[in-house]
Amino acid sequence: MSTTPQTEDPWNTSSYQRIREAELIDQTLVVVFENMDSVEMPVMDFVPSELLDGSKLTVTNNRTEVVIHSDQSEYAIAWDNIRYHTDPAFAQEMQVKDQENSNMIAYRLQLMRIARKMRREDLATAAEIPLSTLVAIEEAHSRASLSTISKIVKAMGYSLKDFANYTSGDGTKT
Repeated sequence: MSTTPQTEDPWNTSSYQRIREAELIDQTLVVVFENMDSVEMPVMDFVPSELLDGSKLTVTNNRTEVVIHSDQSEYAIAWDNIRYHTDPAFAQEMQVKDQENSNMIAYRLQLMRIARKMRREDLATAAEIPLSTLVAIEEAHSRASLSTISKIVKAMGYSLKDFANYTSGDGTKT
């Protein structure tokens, strides 16, 4: 029986992720990755406006991020942020993964809340967050920050470690 080798998504390879070189040409950031993909983007789309205060900008990279330096400060742009804005297939995959993560967080929080026999209203009050925020998170309509997740799990008497390792009643990790 012959099996076809699985093709790996390009974004899972180090050459797709690693930055070979970066330079600033006028107000355009040019980034070349190790797989030789070259991308160009307006620097003003990525850096805070105060960094573009007329100071001379320089660019460095450390293989995983580009750092734009001015006289006053610096701003780092991670490889995945660059790829997200320049590779539609990567952006689509990240959006799918983001929704999968939101679904997992929602399901896990619901299971934990139900195990504690808490109503949404009571949990929102205990976590000191609006009920609408809790509902949006539990229905996977909103991304939850780590800070908000922490408030919710602590209000239920759990730790973040408990949340990360939570299993359903049948012992399967959710």
